[in-house]
Amino acid sequence: MGNDCCAARNDKPVEKEKLYVRLSKPAEVEKIKAHIAKEFKAADKNNNGSLNFEELYAVTCKAHEQAGLEQPKKESVRATLYANDKDKDKSLKLDEYTEMVMKHLHHVADLEKKADEEAAAKKADEDKKKKADEEAKKKADDEAHKKKHDH
Repeated sequence: MGNDCCAARNDKPVEKEKLYVRLSKPAEVEKIKAHIAKEFKAADKNNNGSLNFEELYAVTCKAHEQAGLEQPKKESVRATLYANDKDKDKSLKLDEYTEMVMKHLHHVADLEKKADEEAAAKKADEDKKKKADEEAKKKADDEAHKKKHDH
């Protein structure tokens, strides 16, 4: 069996639901959190219930690779660890990790939504201009036609 995202054929790519839409649905948020927990468990190589720097760096590199992003700098991941390590034990528990990932996803979703809103506003402006241009051309054509027949 192939990849689920490619299940629909007709040579049309399957449109993925926007992240900001998914995050507005409680059932989707639960699916996302379940996936985060699964990734956390897989990243917790020593099975101690938390991710140390090396484990966090590895899972972050994997996520960046899957997303087609440049690999993160170690200093950046270390800063992220310390910023999200609420109990200051130099590791992230599942709740700390989940909160961190969800914050990041909400940030990405906000950027995605803003881009969609800007694109929609631009299209509306273009449509409005096109309609005004068509009306001006029709008016000019009507006036030219009237002049032609008045003489």
